[in-house]
Amino acid sequence: MGGTQMGNIFAAISDAQAQAVLQAAWDAGVRHFDTSPFYGYGLSEYRLGHFLRDKNPDDYVVSTKVGRVLEARRGALPNPALWMQPAPMGYRYD
Repeated sequence: MGGTQMGNIFAAISDAQAQAVLQAAWDAGVRHFDTSPFYGYGLSEYRLGHFLRDKNPDDYVVSTKVGRVLEARRGALPNPALWMQPAPMGYRYD
């Protein structure tokens, strides 16, 4: 399952909606989750981690990306048209 939606790409969803979508995917047998620090500046990874925290790690696979390091950020966020209500993080390339 792709994780851009969990990062609020183009439209915001609530944490409760994100958890409901992840639960529906899990109930349907989805066990491979793809995410990235870039998706919502950490929001996708946070939501996925929250969902998976009580699951057995042997029961699922998480793919992520490397190259962007998240940092706490104040002020305007980059790419405001892409991520709606992202986490208050920015990124730099490592």
